[in-house]
Amino acid sequence: MKGEVTLAKRFIISVTLLWLMALGSLGIGETKAAYSVDVIIQSIGPANIKYGDTMVAIPVYVNNEGFDTISGYSLYITSGFPDLIDFVDNVDTVGSISSGFCFSSFVTVPDTAYAGDQITVTAHNIDTICAGKYIYPQTLGNLLFTLHVNISAICTYISDTNIAFISVFSGLSNISDKHGIRIPTPGQTSAESLYYVDGDVSVPGTLVRGDVNGSCRGTPCAPTLGDVIHLVNYIFNKPPQGGWLPCPQEAADVNCTGTITLGDVIAIVNKIFKGIPFPICP
Repeated sequence: MKGEVTLAKRFIISVTLLWLMALGSLGIGETKAAYSVDVIIQSIGPANIKYGDTMVAIPVYVNNEGFDTISGYSLYITSGFPDLIDFVDNVDTVGSISSGFCFSSFVTVPDTAYAGDQITVTAHNIDTICAGKYIYPQTLGNLLFTLHVNISAICTYISDTNIAFISVFSGLSNISDKHGIRIPTPGQTSAESLYYVDGDVSVPGTLVRGDVNGSCRGTPCAPTLGDVIHLVNYIFNKPPQGGWLPCPQEAADVNCTGTITLGDVIAIVNKIFKGIPFPICP
């Protein structure tokens, strides 16, 4: 049972933005059923991620210490916050233990969501060109492949820290042992159970007053003349209409009046050229 303390054979897939620790020190409890398979997605976001970043690398690691040799896999990976992160169909196997496998990936785009909300990544050794390729039992996490994601720059998100969970959907994923049998198959594979644990991508953000054009993308910075020009064009409704909206809207009300006027423009100019701080809003 799950509550029994046993010696579990462990197979770990870990998706991470920054590999900071050995898989053996992840803090995962050892009270698993005997011959269990853990699939763990763990994302540790570096502090320099910003809204609007593209091609952010997400390495995927594997640890099958004490487990069977692997002959292939198909992982259906989903974004729990599709408006925040999109998967890019640009999966890299350079320097990974998947190098040499027959490898493919494709992005799924639902009709009601943004691009790249799911991605399927597969590797196998059944074709002549990749025959004899295996993933042998590893003692530590090894690079399986590298995903890439684009981070949204939607203005309503920029002033907040947001988290997008990443998970493997078990119903459309599988891992095969050295005989090509899906894991776990009772009586045929050594693993009797399979566990998936979600990870996440955290994008830090805060309201930066005076960053009218959103160029700071949620990180602290000083306003510039570009913000002044953006705000003046917005106030006077310069063409293209709607193209000069503050990003986000709250960033433009620097004098705390609840409205956006020339008074806010003057306050930003005074901040840039005279160092006069913005009023402290309630």
